[in-house]
Parts: sequence; C-alpha cells; structure tokens
Amino acid sequence: MEKILGNKKFLDRGWPSRALADGRKNLISLADSDWYERRNIVSPSYSLSVLQGFIPTIVEQSLELVESLVKTNGKLVPIEPILQRHVLLMSLETSMGLKDRIDDRDRRIINEALERFFRSQYDRTAKVHRWNGFMNRMFDLITGNDNGSSSLQKCGLEIVSRRIQDFGLNCDGNEKIFTDFKNKRQQAFMDHMITMLIESKNSKYKLTMEDVLDELIAIMASSYESIVTASQWALHCLASYPEIQEKLFESLANFDENDLNITIPFVNQFTYLDQCIKEALRLRSPLFAMFRQVNENTQIDAEYTIPEGTLALVFLYFVHRDPKVYPCPELYDPDRFSPKNVQKIPPEAYVPFGDGSRRCIGEKLAYLELKLILASIVKKFRVITNDQDVRVKMGLASHPVRPIMLQFIDRCQTD
Repeated sequence: MEKILGNKKFLDRGWPSRALADGRKNLISLADSDWYERRNIVSPSYSLSVLQGFIPTIVEQSLELVESLVKTNGKLVPIEPILQRHVLLMSLETSMGLKDRIDDRDRRIINEALERFFRSQYDRTAKVHRWNGFMNRMFDLITGNDNGSSSLQKCGLEIVSRRIQDFGLNCDGNEKIFTDFKNKRQQAFMDHMITMLIESKNSKYKLTMEDVLDELIAIMASSYESIVTASQWALHCLASYPEIQEKLFESLANFDENDLNITIPFVNQFTYLDQCIKEALRLRSPLFAMFRQVNENTQIDAEYTIPEGTLALVFLYFVHRDPKVYPCPELYDPDRFSPKNVQKIPPEAYVPFGDGSRRCIGEKLAYLELKLILASIVKKFRVITNDQDVRVKMGLASHPVRPIMLQFIDRCQTD
C-alpha cells in the first residue's frame, strides 16, 4: 500500500479513470502537473473554516431526514431511496450552494441522471467489451442507452449559469458584486470554482467553463454516492449489533442534534461515534479498489517486482480484512479504533479514502456529514434489521446485492 498508493511519483490513476471520466478533465482523471494545479485550486473549498460554515445545512438536512424516517411509522423500509433524497439536497447546498434555488423537478432530474450515470459507470467497470471508449459509445448508440452524462452536463451548465446570474457576475464592470461574492466566508465548492474561473483570466493556469463543469459533475457524483453508500452500510452495521447501537446512543447523551451552532471540535469529542463510522468504513468501504499507473520498477518485499508501465489495482476490500491486522475481520467491532487500539493499525492498513497525495480531498467533509447524519438518527430511533447477512456486489462502490431494509422505532415510544 505504501509503495503504490503512498508513492508521490505514482499520481496517475491510469486509463480506467480517464475512460470512466468519459473525456472530462477533473481531479479524478487528471495526472501529474495538471492534477497538482487543479488540486491547488480546489483545496481551499474544503478548509475547516468552510466546513464549519456548512454545519447548519448538514444539521437541517439531517433533521429533515429524521422527519422522513418518522413518517415510515416503524415499518420495514428500504433505506437507500430515503437517504438519496436528503444526501442530494445536502450535496447541492454544500457543494453548489443551491438548496433553495432549485425545485423538486430539478432535484428529480439530477437524481435520475446520477442513477443512470452510476449504472453506466458500473457497466463500464464490469463489462470488458465496454472498456474501449469508441465501443462504449457505439454500444450506447445501438441500444439507445442514456448514461446520464449529458443530463448531468446540462444540469451542471444550468446550475453554474444560474449561480453566475445570482451574483451579477455576467455584468461587465460590476466589481463590487464580485468582491462581495469573493469575500464570503462560506463559499460553496461551485462558488469557489467560479471565483477561480474569473481570476484565472489573469493567471498562468487558466480555467474554462468546461473545467468548472467537469469538477462540478465529479464532486456531485462522488460526494452523493459515497455518503449514501457509507450511511446505509453504517446503519445496517448498527442495526445488526444492537448492543453496539445502544452503547453509541448512551455516548451521545450530550449531543444536541438540533444545535445549528455546533462546532467541529465539539463533534470530534464523540469518539465512539467516530469509532463506529470508521469500523463501518473498514467493513464496507465505499470504494472497492484503487488504480495506480506504476511508472518505475517497484520492489514489494524481497519476492515481488512490479514492472514499470504496470497498471496496479489495489483491492481495499481485502486490505481491510487482513487477519494479521484485524482479528475476526468480518466482525463489526468499533473498539478496534479506540484510542488505545488504533495505534496498532498501520496507516496503510486503513485507507477508505485512499492514501498518499491522491487521498480523497473531501474526506473531512464526508466524515462530518456521516457523524451528523448517524448521530441524529441514533438519538431519535432504535434501528432494526431483519437481514443481518446482506452481501456486497463489486462496482464503483460497495452496493448491497439486495436492498437494505430497516425499521426505525421512535425511542420516545419505547422507553
């Protein structure tokens, strides 16, 4: 892991990332100097001060998610569709600043486009005859398949155009509006990219509207998918181990899920919540595997040499189940990540968000969203499942083979 994912020389995710990007140039598909330049532009969008500004939005959407779960009346329901709606709204606000600027029709269009996009990406990963870009386009043309990419592109263009108009940035000479916009303490990801788009006209590294759209689609897709996937697996783990769920509930006694002014340091004090999430991500990491293009001969221990030019595929699923690091690896045990035990885990043995220079840039935001979502749900409900053995299918993310069905029993009615 250290010699492949942790190697600063191996920044290219190889042809699979460019094939799946379908011609788009973003942090996922770029490599080397182009990737470094784009990373430097995007990084400020995920600073702690920006994340702190997003907490009211995350809390509000978590509470709305709880209200949706109340309406299930304790019945067994598939959790993924409910999570999808609220995580989409959360993503639209934190990444795009658009929660109150789009209607239900726009949300539905984006949601459907994202679903088609992920189905298409899974097909390209799993079916060899679709790896070639030309063959993939011909297959879509012959079958009339809509991969959702054009819909996302269209939605993205409309969103960016609307955001530009909101701030009058299309008006020549309106310096005051642009200055006020630029100096906002909380800039959503898209706001920051629009600022960089305008400022790059006078810099060496120039951005285009297409670059902004490419990053917009990448962040919409990756943040939406990872949070939905991680949330449903974490809830299933807690439902499968009621004693752990109750211990988590007790540890959240001082957590006020209605507090819009909660701070990141305060959230980080709930260490058992952090342990439960990390163990769920170990068992069900949103990503199954990661690619790296190895551009020099690399020795692994004394026995193996990976030749220059090899495309290395690192399976996180198996790394996170190494019995030498994780005894009884299929067991959900948050105590593995207790302050005492976590020191025994080598850094390269736990990498749900990757490792090295190409570690996921949105990791801190993802953890924050997961903590507030799970804390809000566990404070309100006992989560129950009738199916503890839900298997995983390999794709871009670790999806369940069959829908995860959960019950949400109001704690006030059962105490």
